[in-house]
Amino acid sequence: MEGKCMNNRIQWIDASKGIGIFLVVIGHTMLQGELRGQIYAFHMPLFFFMSGFLFSNRKYPQLKGFVQAKAKSLLIPYVSFSIISILLMKMFEIEVIDIPSLIQTFLLSERNGIYFNQPLWFLTSLFTIEIIFYLLVKYVKKTSFIMLLTMAISLFSATVLDAAAGTNTLTWSFDQSLYFIFYFSMGYALKTSKALTGSLKRSPLLIGASMLYIFFLIDDRIYKKIFQVAMGETWQVYDYFFLYLYHIVWAVIAIFFVIYLSQFLSLAVLEYLGKNSLILLALHVSLGFNLINHVGAVELQTLISNPNLLGLAYTILTIILLIPVIFILNTFFPIVLGKTGKSHPKKQGLSTIKHKKIV
Repeated sequence: MEGKCMNNRIQWIDASKGIGIFLVVIGHTMLQGELRGQIYAFHMPLFFFMSGFLFSNRKYPQLKGFVQAKAKSLLIPYVSFSIISILLMKMFEIEVIDIPSLIQTFLLSERNGIYFNQPLWFLTSLFTIEIIFYLLVKYVKKTSFIMLLTMAISLFSATVLDAAAGTNTLTWSFDQSLYFIFYFSMGYALKTSKALTGSLKRSPLLIGASMLYIFFLIDDRIYKKIFQVAMGETWQVYDYFFLYLYHIVWAVIAIFFVIYLSQFLSLAVLEYLGKNSLILLALHVSLGFNLINHVGAVELQTLISNPNLLGLAYTILTIILLIPVIFILNTFFPIVLGKTGKSHPKKQGLSTIKHKKIV
């Protein structure tokens, strides 16, 4: 697989994660219009895709051991950052906390329902996906069958549960787990098929998908026309399938574009963001945004009137503000991240290709 391996890490994976977490942060700012829509079309599918690419059950012949490992790497951070977020909410908002409501919200962990820190839904959702996928790999085994099965599950979630809109939320964001599991399985399938090996800069798959994405990004009328023709003039039940494919195909070519772009942008900054994407995910709203809002929001809004440029400023400032926090957590409190022992400053945030926690 192309990409230098530093301490058993693959740089393009870190760079892709870095691009992804930057999009997550800026997507939660005051962005407007088409730009926000384009980011939301693929930024979360990208992370589930990368999680699937890093999936491995080789160390865990029994489900119990795998569940314990996933609980450590995903649920411990969920609990830890929930506690931190609640303390930050109390500090910034200075209001009485409704304990029963807080406990209910924490236990349910529904997307768009975790009012003390919305992005944390990803951790519980990924946990359930990992468990489901472990069972699929163990008992279904054949990757092609797993792909078909996860697409059917994802289609069910999109059409019956309306997961993309978050209409019918389930505990631990399970509706989202059912929807995003297809991207997870695609990442796994590409790893097992070795489609992302060799010189990725010359990969026909990545080059072709990237060209399509850029072409459709410039003018998406042809892309829309393809699906309009497929659905026909009258709305039928099966049109839901084409609408589902409309979103899936767009997200997939965007993911391939990010991977291809990472071959040329494996910069230290992006790799740093990718290595520490868990902390950035968990604290960019509860600490970064809140700190800016309480210290310099008025000055920023006076200086920058364009909402998209203001969102970019929020994103950059948030990342800068979180750098000391990243160092402290990695060096002195790795348990918050589901790790054991203190991390050496030079190795903070490092993981191997077998490391499953994507953010």
